[in-house]
Amino acid sequence: MVKIIKKQEFLEIPSTVSVSVNARKVTVKGSRGTLTRDFSHIQGDLAMVGGGKKLRIDMWFSTRKQLAAINSVKSEINNMILGVTKGFRYKMRLVYAHFPHQRERGRQRCRPRDSQLLGREDH
Repeated sequence: MVKIIKKQEFLEIPSTVSVSVNARKVTVKGSRGTLTRDFSHIQGDLAMVGGGKKLRIDMWFSTRKQLAAINSVKSEINNMILGVTKGFRYKMRLVYAHFPHQRERGRQRCRPRDSQLLGREDH
């Protein structure tokens, strides 16, 4: 098993976002809110460098599978930055293969309901 001595990745931080790192807990603040994520399960180092303009992700003495976590952490933090600047929109699609599903609108939200599983027959 070959171990890589050190792998280092950098992530550029936009000027409209502030990122803070404390014991592998990353907090991203932007115009749309604040997101926090705990990366304590990753055996790597996270640090702000360059006056808070770059995030450095280091991993020491790791195998190839462990090194793959660096790119996962980098993309997760990048998605957090996108979430607090642009935001995300989720759409639910209702698709069925055999039994038709019905959508029932409530006061606050739309919930899918499978009427055949509830014992009701539609004619």
